[in-house]
Amino acid sequence: RMLEESVKFFANVNPQQAARLLQAASFRKICMGDPIVRQGDEATSLLIIINGCALRYRSAHPEHVKWSTWEANKVRGDFSPLGELVERLGVGDSAGEQEVVAGCLPYVCTVVADDEVEAMEIPAAAFQ
Repeated sequence: RMLEESVKFFANVNPQQAARLLQAASFRKICMGDPIVRQGDEATSLLIIINGCALRYRSAHPEHVKWSTWEANKVRGDFSPLGELVERLGVGDSAGEQEVVAGCLPYVCTVVADDEVEAMEIPAAAFQ
């Protein structure tokens, strides 16, 4: 219940829906620099930050991001290939909310962990 009250996403969800979504949820740890969601990938889940910070980027050309060489960028702290920094995300913020609620569209932004992140992951199927 305390988790539910501290997460912004649940502010517009009735208690029965919230209970169902929380029951379907799992938890993930994401290392600094690792993508939480990638722009253009099918939105298979909504992720809510429980601990840590993340950065949301949007690119005009997400197909140009070379994920095969991302590790080198991550080590250098060079996130510029991801596009324009849109916003910083913190505890209670979500990634993929609009896409999952709209019905599994591709993610419109890339979200990268800015430090170690703990996230609650709710599969898109739980929203149907």
